[in-house]
Order: sequence, then structure tokens, then C-alpha cells
Amino acid sequence: MIKSDNETLVATPNPSIIKASETHRNSHHNHHHHHHQHHHHHHHNHHHQQHQKNHHQNKDLNSSFFSIIKHRFNDIVLLENNGIPTEFFLNCCSDIFSILDSFGSTAFLPVKIDVYGNINKIKQKYLLDTEKYNTLQAIVKHEIDEKKTNAKNSATDALMWLRRAVWFLREFLSHFSKSNDSVMSECVHLSYQKTLKQYHNFVVRSIFSLAMRSLPSKEEFYKRLVTDHSVYLDNKEQFESQVIEQMKLSIKGIDHVINIIKDFYSKNKLDI
Repeated sequence: MIKSDNETLVATPNPSIIKASETHRNSHHNHHHHHHQHHHHHHHNHHHQQHQKNHHQNKDLNSSFFSIIKHRFNDIVLLENNGIPTEFFLNCCSDIFSILDSFGSTAFLPVKIDVYGNINKIKQKYLLDTEKYNTLQAIVKHEIDEKKTNAKNSATDALMWLRRAVWFLREFLSHFSKSNDSVMSECVHLSYQKTLKQYHNFVVRSIFSLAMRSLPSKEEFYKRLVTDHSVYLDNKEQFESQVIEQMKLSIKGIDHVINIIKDFYSKNKLDI
């Protein structure tokens, strides 16, 4: 997963593909907030907290991470022959992996850098011919025909790693949403064991075990999923159950796509 070649280690992911996900949590609630508050316009800065309480019941509860991101796996519309639309898929990955920012300060940065590095490798290939490469399968098929699946920086290799990373995140969401008693570090640990660990060497495993020690508490994690903490603190149960529902929806969407990718790789005798 974490490779040594320098081009993967660009700390800032390509902004055009990230679109708004990175800035969402900082800016979104401001314009989103007074969108529904016609008569409070002039108050929205000074009395933000005060008016928040009057409005969070209906709308602000919807402003968690999962409802703010623009591209969701469960919105992916497959093309013919189960073709996975390249651009939308990459944007879904890009958006959902910004959740790693809520995992901890810098501990998961190597993972994030790696994920966005792989997104960019596929994106570079896609941009060469957006019509021809409008599905992930078309990109991989082209590399198979050209015998380039094992070439340095191949999209085939990048997608293999990206699928594994999405699988890891899927397992985390699954463990986390299973019960109210789930513990962050346990969820991440179990997910890592089941998915990425088998592909990693000792060095990368060490990075992960280090990162797992700096995970936030469950409450802190929930708080990070919303721009205005009071939305969570005033409606804990409601907010949590809503996030759990959104996680379960994400899992369904993720499963659908990553199983197609996995089958496609198997059928073409590529490493999964």
C-alpha cells in the first residue's frame, strides 16, 4: 500500500478531484446554515450558537460528514456490462477518505497520501481519453491488452490498492455501526487485520499500529463528523443513530462496486 516511489508521497492530493470534500467541514455549515433561516440572516455570526438550538431539530442534524459529501457510493449508476463510471467512482473514494481526517491528527496521513496517490494515478490515465476510459474496466482492459498491468504506476495496480483501501474502510464502517458498544481502536484494528494487513510488510504494519494508538474516543469521532459540535451534543442519540444509518447505506454502495472490481480482476487473472 504505502510505496516508496516519491510521486505517491505528495502531501496534498490533487485538488481538482477532491472537489469540495476537504473544505466542506469548514465552510459548509455557514452557507448551509442560514439557507433555512430567513429571518435570522443578520444574526448568523454573533448569535450562531443561540439560534442553532432553534433549528437543529430539523435540518442541522443532517449536516454530518456523510450527508455533506457530494459523491456517494450508493449513488453510483453502473453503465452497460456493470461498467463502473471512472470519474464518479474516483470522486466517491476521494470524498469518503477525507473521513480519515477525523481519525486523528497526522497518524493516518501515510494512508491518506497513499490513497490519494492511487486515485491520481487512475485519474491521469482517465484524462488521457475520458470517452475511451469512461469505466474502470475499460482502463484495466486497455492495460491488459497493452501488457502494461505490471508497469510502474499502472492504473491496474493503483485500482488494486484502492479497492483494498476501500475494503478496509468498509470493514471499519461495518464494525463501527454494528453496536453502540463498539470501540474505535477495536473497529480499526479488526478491519485492518481482515483487509490490508495481509498485503503489508513489517514497516507498514508498524505505521498502522502506531496510528491505532492515537485514535479519538467514539464521542470525539462523532463530534468531528459535524461542523458544529452543538448539533451532536444537543441530540446525541438522534445524531448517532442517523450517522449509523448513513454508514450502513455507504456499506451497501461500497459492496456493490468493490465486488464487481474484485470479480473483474479475478476473471482476468490479476492480483486482487
